Amino acid sequence: MDPKLFDEFRVVDLSCGTGTLLKFAYRQICIYHEQAGGCARTLEVLHKQAMEKGLYGVDISHIALHMALTNLTITSKQPYNRANVGWVGVGNGDHTGSIEYMKTDAISGLFTSEFGISARRSGGGVGGKPSYEWSGNESPASIVVKDGDASIVVMSPPYTRTRGGLSAFGIAGLSYTERDACQKRWGNLIRGEACNKTAGMAATFVCMAHKKARVGGRIGLILSRTAAFAKSWEQTRGMIETCFEDVTVVAVAGGRALGRVALSAGTRMEEIFLIATKRDGPGRNHSPVRCVTLYEPLTRIGEAAEVAKAVQASPSVGAILLGNSEIGISHMFNTSDGGPWSAVGSSGDALEMIKNGLLAGKVLDTDGSETGRFGTTTVDDMFVVGPTHDIIGHLKDKDARGAFTLTPVIGAIDALGVYRSLWAVDRDNQRSLVVEPTHKGSKHNDAEADRMWERRTRLFYQRNMRWTTQSTLSVMTSHKVMGGRAWTGLDHSDPRIMKAFALWGNSIYGIITYWATGQRTQHGRSTMQIAAMRSVICPMFDGLSDTVLDKASSDFDGIAKATVQLQPACLAENDAVRTMIDMAVSDMLGIPEYDHETLTCLWCAEPSVQKLQRKKVCKNTAQDGA
Repeated sequence: MDPKLFDEFRVVDLSCGTGTLLKFAYRQICIYHEQAGGCARTLEVLHKQAMEKGLYGVDISHIALHMALTNLTITSKQPYNRANVGWVGVGNGDHTGSIEYMKTDAISGLFTSEFGISARRSGGGVGGKPSYEWSGNESPASIVVKDGDASIVVMSPPYTRTRGGLSAFGIAGLSYTERDACQKRWGNLIRGEACNKTAGMAATFVCMAHKKARVGGRIGLILSRTAAFAKSWEQTRGMIETCFEDVTVVAVAGGRALGRVALSAGTRMEEIFLIATKRDGPGRNHSPVRCVTLYEPLTRIGEAAEVAKAVQASPSVGAILLGNSEIGISHMFNTSDGGPWSAVGSSGDALEMIKNGLLAGKVLDTDGSETGRFGTTTVDDMFVVGPTHDIIGHLKDKDARGAFTLTPVIGAIDALGVYRSLWAVDRDNQRSLVVEPTHKGSKHNDAEADRMWERRTRLFYQRNMRWTTQSTLSVMTSHKVMGGRAWTGLDHSDPRIMKAFALWGNSIYGIITYWATGQRTQHGRSTMQIAAMRSVICPMFDGLSDTVLDKASSDFDGIAKATVQLQPACLAENDAVRTMIDMAVSDMLGIPEYDHETLTCLWCAEPSVQKLQRKKVCKNTAQDGA
């Protein structure tokens, strides 16, 4: 019990909004104080110190800040002087809100409300008891948040990012000129830091949390699940791995939190809760991440508190129990240089172990025994990766960009001809290994059109795979066409290698390596920018013999002509065509007698893969769907 705790203890939220996280961090401190023998008198002293010295909150909304200050003030009747809670504007080219803290300890011109200094006691309270009222006045001041000073940093930062030519500072009242100036200043403020504008503002706030936390201090941030997977977050994940320890990422099983009051559910996005302890300088080794997957979202404060206790009391690997009920599962993920944290939201260790093996060119059984090995490379090293859709063209009546204006093809005959593109996903007609183009183009930019037409190919790779409805991850076309928004072209001089990759991409092995690299922000879907696609692991097909490649090409042709079509990927364990593909890939890579059924069932049971209403039961394993 220390009524002067806040002489040294700091709780900081630089995107505090209405103060929810600050309030509950302070509330928990008060609980600890009472449990240590504190009384009403010492709590009053604690509250005054908290408001004046211990709680720091900043936001760009003055309305939210008034609510935050009110939420903190009404926890006690004890008067206080100026609080370290205030709002800062955005605009004028030199104000980027809290992002200014990246290069300074104090933001000048920040407005704070001096409520406590004029608080007075008045009559007329409920039941004849005295009530308190206050009149506040706003005054420009500076809130000092020193680097390396915060004991706890809690934040739910904005996810805003620059995309489609639109500024991240899309705030009402700002002109385009002001927004562009803010964009430029933001870039200057984060130059040399472990974040970038492509990842969005949230990555910048993670770096701010690192700067402001003291050694041994704890951070707790609510982030989009994109943070665990996106290529643009690689620098930031790498910083977390080397500059923090005791890293825990809590996620809710795929899709179950959407539309529910869980984390910041108003975003309509799947999210994670990142918790970590700051190291004394960057470590040589990358910290492992404890991945906690909860089977249901937390919708009540008391429930969240009990679940938190259950997570803390549970082993780092194994089931999380609340009473006699299993509420989630925990496992450890060994990180490496900021790569995707593919175990986040996963339901078990077996698939994680097998996935890691595949990325290293090893095929492992569920008991960890090695059943095969193959040489690995990346998509970028194996193929010429096609241009982005923005360069190829645009759909009619959409923003004019690129070389072509594209319209849908109508019928099989219309699919033939020049300037055809495999632009879009057609889940009903793209269920075999060979598909037809979906769009045709007319020249929008003559010079660029000829160059784009030269980049056509027959092999294509998905960028936005929806496991619950789509069947093919990689396809070929009967003749060379351009790629598009959903499909990116991959080119190689040897058509046998292209067919071998199409088999691999639709096998359980290729599916898992793609799933491990792609983003899993939305339930049942893996999305991937071209930069991440380039880094996807695949076999070293050019190291295979002519005999093996000839056999793979023949297998591809036979499966492509099958009258039975592929099922959606999430149904892979019951898909006869998918089994044929798996066997062809095993034969190509020399993997003997492997249990495809168990591996496929493990993947199909993943919360991020399965349909919400399905209940999966995996054979020969204790890993059940959430």
